[in-house]
Amino acid sequence: MLCDFGLSKRIGPGASITGTGAMLGTPHYMSPEQFLDAKRADARSDVFSLALTLYHSLAGRNPFEELEGFELMNALCSRPVPDVRTFLPSTPEPLALALASALATDPRNRCSLEELGLALRACAASEELSRLTSKVSRAAERGSEIKPSSRRAPPSLMDALAFENGTYSIMRVIEPDTFEGVDVDGRIVRIERVALAYATDTARAEVTREIEAFRSLSDESVARVLDCAELHGDAFIVSEAPDVPDLVRETEAKGPLTYSRGLRAFSKLAHTFSKLHAAGIHHGHLTPASFHFRPMPRGRRRLVLHELGIAKRLRAYVATPEEKRRPGTKDPRLDVLMLVCALHFAVVGQLPFGVPGIDPNAIRVKPEAATFAAPEPHVKRALDVLVRHAVQGFLSSFRVLGEELSAMIAAPSSKG
Repeated sequence: MLCDFGLSKRIGPGASITGTGAMLGTPHYMSPEQFLDAKRADARSDVFSLALTLYHSLAGRNPFEELEGFELMNALCSRPVPDVRTFLPSTPEPLALALASALATDPRNRCSLEELGLALRACAASEELSRLTSKVSRAAERGSEIKPSSRRAPPSLMDALAFENGTYSIMRVIEPDTFEGVDVDGRIVRIERVALAYATDTARAEVTREIEAFRSLSDESVARVLDCAELHGDAFIVSEAPDVPDLVRETEAKGPLTYSRGLRAFSKLAHTFSKLHAAGIHHGHLTPASFHFRPMPRGRRRLVLHELGIAKRLRAYVATPEEKRRPGTKDPRLDVLMLVCALHFAVVGQLPFGVPGIDPNAIRVKPEAATFAAPEPHVKRALDVLVRHAVQGFLSSFRVLGEELSAMIAAPSSKG
C-alpha cells in the first residue's frame, strides 16, 4: 500500500510545485531527472522510483546504498543501474529485463507504468518466482547482521601529541578522526588520525604514499603537511589550518563572490587539482567548507584547500573486519563535480538543486540563514549548465574543467 502521499514535500512552507531547483524525494530512490531538473520530471520519474523500490525488495539492498552525497548523485545520473542479478543471480531473466527497462537513466528510453505493470504480471505467472522467495528471505537476514566496531578510541581533548617536528595539543573535534589543535607557539593546526589497528601492508604503504605526495606538492592553493608520526599504533598527519573563516562562514558573513571572481578562483584550483590527480590522489570529500581564502601580498587573496581528507580516504583500507568498507572511489569526475558544486555555492550562496547540502554533514552552517541577492539570470543559467555537465560526467578531468572555466571567463557574461 502507498502510505506517503508526498503532499507536504511538494507544497510545504517555502516549497513550490512549479519552482525550479528544488530537490524533492529520497535521494537513493530518485530518478536522474529529479536531480538535474525537478520541474521537468514527469510520470516516468515515478516509474524509476517504483522499480528501484522493487529492486530493493528483491535483492535485499539498494544498488547505490553505499554511496552518499555527490557520489550518489553522480552515479544515478551518469551510470546505468547494475543488473539486479548482480546481487541476486537467481532472478528470472524476464523480471531482470523488466527492471532494466524501468531503470533506464534516460527517461526517453524508460518504459511506462502500464508497460511495467504488464511485464510484472507476466513475471508473476512464472514458477521461477516461487523458488525465489526463500532465497530472498535468507539474503535479507544475512544483510541485516551488523556487528559492533572494535576500533581504537580516538584521542581526547587536550591530549598532547609529541611528533618529530613538534608537540600538538588537541583543542576541538571537527569530525571523527579529524581534530583542530595548536602547536607550542599557539598556531592552529589540523590533525588527521588514521587508525592502523587493522591495517594491511597495502594500507600502510598507502598512508606513506599520500603523505609524501602532499609534502612534495609545491602549490600555494593546498595547505602544507607540517608533521606526521605513528603513535600507539595510529598514524597522525598535521597540516596547516585556516586562521580565517572557511568559505561557508565567509559567504554567510560577506555574501557570495561575483561571477567573474568565482570563475577565476576556481579555475586556479582546477589547475592545482590536476596535479593531485596526476599524483594518484582523488580527494572524494570536497565541500565548500574545505576551502578558505588565504591573504596574499598587495591585498590579494587565494582560495586554498585546507581539508586534505587523508584520514577519510584511508579509512577504507584500514577498516575492521566487521566494518567491511568498500574501497574509495578513483573516478576523477567525482572530484570535478564536487568542485563545480562548491563554485555554485561560492557564487549563488547555496549548493545546486535548491537544498543547503546533499550531505547534511557536509556543511556546518546552513546557507539559507543569510539573505543574499539572487544572481543575474544568465549567471544562474551558466552555472546550472556547468553543474549538469559535471553530474552527467561530461567534465572528465580537472583539465577539461579548467578549459571550460577559461571559456566562461572569456565569455561576455562573465565580465564586470
